[in-house]
Amino acid sequence: MAKVLDGKKEADKILARLKKLCAGRRPVTLATIIVGNRPDSRLYIKLKTAAARRVGIRTKAFSLPATATQGQLESLIQKLNRQRAVHGILLQLPLPSHLHADHAVATISPKKDVDGFRLNSLVPSPTIFAVLRLLEIAKPQPNSAITILGRDSVFTEQLAEQLARQKHRVFIVAPRHDWSSHTKQADVIITVLGRGPRLEAKDTKSSAIVIDVGIRRVKGKTVGDVALSVWKKAKAVSPVPGGIGPLTVAGVLWNTYQLVTRHLSSR
Repeated sequence: MAKVLDGKKEADKILARLKKLCAGRRPVTLATIIVGNRPDSRLYIKLKTAAARRVGIRTKAFSLPATATQGQLESLIQKLNRQRAVHGILLQLPLPSHLHADHAVATISPKKDVDGFRLNSLVPSPTIFAVLRLLEIAKPQPNSAITILGRDSVFTEQLAEQLARQKHRVFIVAPRHDWSSHTKQADVIITVLGRGPRLEAKDTKSSAIVIDVGIRRVKGKTVGDVALSVWKKAKAVSPVPGGIGPLTVAGVLWNTYQLVTRHLSSR
């Protein structure tokens, strides 16, 4: 069986460190914004709020109805940008279909963008943070061939750039293509599909490290992109749940703290 890349265990280490860093200092505050009433979005906000409370980071929750306009959303973000007591802003995605997410994200000050969505953000994407931490645990060989299985996006491009800086050979393969020829040769496979189990043992080699980013709810259960057969063949796999998710939450809070320290050091 594959080695379990335990994201929860690693996240607990990060949260424990954050708790020590936040103790005895001026309060750090994270503002969360949710639009509409998607159950998954509500759950993600709940998890992030609980983790923030655990380490001593305050949260301010803002909820807008699903009928909110672009102007109302951006007005709220601009208001939070101006509040010195708010150190980070988290806009929970996805937004209702009539809202333009890119425009809303662009409204967030780079100094408060905890999700690292903007090109000029001061911190990395928490999900990229999570992937890199899991790879530290897995310890791939230098110059590994890494296949990112997912559509071309800002996330996959930023992740590929980070991995290339670590001297790996990186390929982004869209799911509509015949991706098995790439994954069979890959030392590391990072799946960003979100369609339920799609990656099978026949698509991997026995020495592969597999990072499962594609979380989805199927019949009331949280599942990833990786089929059970992969666990019986691959070298190491991140579970869903318990892999990327907890580390991403920890990454949001780590970014919030980093933005505070950057702000104080620039004074």
